[in-house]
Amino acid sequence: MTADEPSVDDPEALAALRARLLELRFTADGIGEALGGDTLSRDPQDAPRYVRQLPTGSPLSTVVKLFLLDVPVGAGEAADALAPGAYQR
Repeated sequence: MTADEPSVDDPEALAALRARLLELRFTADGIGEALGGDTLSRDPQDAPRYVRQLPTGSPLSTVVKLFLLDVPVGAGEAADALAPGAYQR
């Protein structure tokens, strides 16, 4: 692991990441609202539909794509959404 990779043994970084995800409303309710009231299925074939339903340019949309839908996002887009300065050491 390099110095700029997050570590699971850094409780402050994990707390900051958790706080950021909550700030973005990365919760069942927040994700459901971003999807227009839809709920996520576990079927990967539904991912394109969810991507179309997400608001364009929203930080929440970025983290939903990244963490739930397994859809690639640009490094800059991810960094902007996650505000990495808050938990990089």
